[in-house]
Amino acid sequence: MDKMSLIKLCQSKDVDLGKIRGILMKGKEDSGLDELDDQGMTPLQHAAFKGNADLVKMLIDHGACVNTYEHNEGYSTLMFGALSGNVKVVQQLLDAGAKTHTVNKVNRTASEMAAFLGMKHIVATIKGYVPMSDIVYYTKKQELESEPRLPSEWAEPLRMLIMQANVHPVRVAYTLEEHPELVDKKVCSVLQTMSERYFKRDGNEWLSGKIHFVKCIIEHVLKNGVEESLKSWLKGRQQDGFKLNLDNFIRQCVRSYAFHESGEFRQMVTTLAHTPQAPPIDDDGAITVFLGMRPDGGCQTCWELNAQNRCAACKATVYCDRRCQKIDWSSHKKLCESMSLAHEDAQAPCLKN
Repeated sequence: MDKMSLIKLCQSKDVDLGKIRGILMKGKEDSGLDELDDQGMTPLQHAAFKGNADLVKMLIDHGACVNTYEHNEGYSTLMFGALSGNVKVVQQLLDAGAKTHTVNKVNRTASEMAAFLGMKHIVATIKGYVPMSDIVYYTKKQELESEPRLPSEWAEPLRMLIMQANVHPVRVAYTLEEHPELVDKKVCSVLQTMSERYFKRDGNEWLSGKIHFVKCIIEHVLKNGVEESLKSWLKGRQQDGFKLNLDNFIRQCVRSYAFHESGEFRQMVTTLAHTPQAPPIDDDGAITVFLGMRPDGGCQTCWELNAQNRCAACKATVYCDRRCQKIDWSSHKKLCESMSLAHEDAQAPCLKN
């Protein structure tokens, strides 16, 4: 079997993992694991570009190099993973040691390429990556400590929470519901330390701010519980359905960030000062300043991607599931009719054609 066969299998539309596993069993050299095609792409790069997480894991487990730079345009494996739009693939590559600051021939990093294509979830995954060792550190007793700051079994769910691409308060609250052990003062204390560490040691303002925001959400849930927090955040203002409590919460999170010298902090404060608490129906106020605009197809309630449940009345608003739709109703019912009219106006030209 020729050495290009592994690449051809990784390129195929219907990937046969069984055949690929058989080739990989021959060993790294004989399998052609790091061979290049005529564009300078490796089998792993093809797998990453296709967004095939199972194949990416298999190739990495058999020793595929995640940092090869032979592609004609200088694309790295992480760049191909970013272009796939698959968060799991990107996380696998980062866990395997993929470098984030490598640039291609037009001087763009993987994160910048994803941003150019509007893939905010991929940008957040790369910029918000946290090595497992950074969490494990707090599960071991350090000098001058009488005990570890966190139980070891909390490390994995806490890392998953920090690296969660979607940190809308509602989505974070759902995660905390699945992992109630994280609703704890110990977690808040560790997150405070991590936020300070990423800012002071690494100069990573974005990740420091994100961790601070997650800490604020946990503190709110610790005080009020998940259900009461959701009820409060999603309560619509009487006259227009605007989520004033959520807006105020976001603003308070920003104000409580300790590092006022941060450029990102100053920019956010300035933007918030000019963001009214009376937005049009297609805006979300302060939350858009902090998280950016809601992605196309994002859930109205928690902003998760690929929401499929559409409001039967207005046809314009989509939700993840019945729960998201139900808890958003107090706000949406005040906007439903106007959104229905706006949706009909938008569809009219299409119907005429």
